[in-house]
Parts: sequence; structure tokens; C-alpha cells
Amino acid sequence: MIEFIEVLKLDVAFLYDLLTASQEHKIKPKKFAQTDIDEVIIGHTNEPEYRRLQSNEYMEALRDRTVKIDIPYITRLSDEIRIYEKDFAQERIVGKHIAPHTIELAAMWAVLTRLEEPKHAGLTLMQKLKLYDGRAIRGFTEDSIRELREAAPREGMEGISPRYIQDKISNALVDPKYRRPPEECDPRYPEGCVNPFMVMAELEEGLQHHSLISSEEQRQRYRELLALVREEYDEIVKNEVQRAITADKDAIRRLFANYIDNVKAYVQREKVRNPFTGEDEEPDERLDALHRGEDRHPGEPQR
Repeated sequence: MIEFIEVLKLDVAFLYDLLTASQEHKIKPKKFAQTDIDEVIIGHTNEPEYRRLQSNEYMEALRDRTVKIDIPYITRLSDEIRIYEKDFAQERIVGKHIAPHTIELAAMWAVLTRLEEPKHAGLTLMQKLKLYDGRAIRGFTEDSIRELREAAPREGMEGISPRYIQDKISNALVDPKYRRPPEECDPRYPEGCVNPFMVMAELEEGLQHHSLISSEEQRQRYRELLALVREEYDEIVKNEVQRAITADKDAIRRLFANYIDNVKAYVQREKVRNPFTGEDEEPDERLDALHRGEDRHPGEPQR
């Protein structure tokens, strides 16, 4: 098996040798006799160079012996994350903390730029990403995923490359503007922390100078996808905070006691003592609304 990197950048004379190798299974090394070979030849290149080959009338013989296989960018989030963890996992970074979800969100944006908008009614682009990643969404099965992929045959052939993401994560790691004074840092990470907001800022800033973005419309779409990722990050943080609270029995007890105090004060037209300032205040309006049932969903019973 022989692999050629950027095969179409080879000298034309050498490409003719590949014709003989593929057609007759023979090769003629310089100063040696013709030799029989049994081989598989694999060459890779990018789409523009392949299109140039297709338009070159003098390379008909090579085109005739070429089997084209498209290799798209990754469209599965967990696989994309593994690319960046190889270089930017916490154990590989010395002196700087990588905040949770930093790599995940950068990978999420990269994958979103490669996906086509779903034609299925009621399915968002973010949900499509999660389906491709093997997550369960009500109303969708393995057959649904197969249909989505068949409806977008060129999905993954365009979009942001892993190289761009790696460059911007590296920028966030070394740029002095993201450093904090050592006295404000954890002793284990004297150079501070890199969080999702820093990396997303680098990703957005770099779009202005990205040489492969051909139009302002495409640039704007990528910015909108970054906003979508920020919204998803908000949901991730909210869910994690909720899980942390529900796992803490004392926190639940304090929350419930606070609720009872505010409801009782509302019913009795009293004030609530603020535990931090020691001053008497009006009952919490949000908890009052919960007591009156104003924030409940339609059909939800009165609290």
C-alpha cells in the first residue's frame, strides 16, 4: 500500500509512472529493470485541485483510473472533542487551567459550521448535532438520523477546519491579555485560566481575517452559530448548578425554608429579614408568584 500526500502536487512525469503502476502493475525505477508490483495506491488532495484535474484534458488517463472518495470533516461532536484533547487536555497544559466545557464548546461550534440546516420540521441545528452525537431526542430514531444524512450528501465538506480551532485555543493560552496577576491565581495554575468565553472571543475575532471565508454572509452565519453555542453554554451551566443544588441536602433545606418564610410573610403581610444585611425587606416577588401560581405552566396545578 502506497500513500501520497497532496498527490496532485507531484511532478507530472511522476504521475505518469502512477498510471503504469495502476494499469499494468509494473514500475521502472531509474537504472533498474522494470519490476512487477502488486499495490494499492492512495492519494489525497483538496477539492479545488481535484476540480482542476477534472478540467485538464491532458490528464484524461489519470482521471480514468481514479476512484474519488470524499472524506468530509467530522460531524460527530465527541470525535471532534478528541482531536483537541490530544493537544489541549488539562494534563498536557502546564501552569494554566482549562475551564470545564472550553474544548467542548469550541468543538461544538466547529461541527455546527459543517452541518446543513435540517429540513425536518421542528428540528433545530443544535438538536441535529446532538442526534449525530448519539444523544436521544424524543420523536427521532436511528432511521431518522439516516434520513437526515441522506438529505445532506455534502455535509461536512465545508465549514471550519480543526486547524482553525487549534490555532485559536493556542492564542487564548498564550495571549497576555488573558493572564491575571499571580496573586489572583490558584497556586497550581500560576498563569491563570482559559475559559469558554475567551476561546469564543478568539474564534469570533479570527473570522474577520479567515482567508477561506469567501463572503460576509458566510462570516455572519458563523457569528450566529457562536451565539447559538453561547446559549447552549448557558443551559449547560444552569443544569449543572441545578444538579449541584439537588445533590446538596442542606442547600435544598435552606431553599425550602426560604420559600416558606417568604410565602408566610406574604400571606401575613409581614416583612422578611435579610440574612446578609439584617434588614427587614418585602417578601421575594418571585416566590410570591410561585405561591399564587402565576409562574406555573398551562395545566400545571396550583402550588
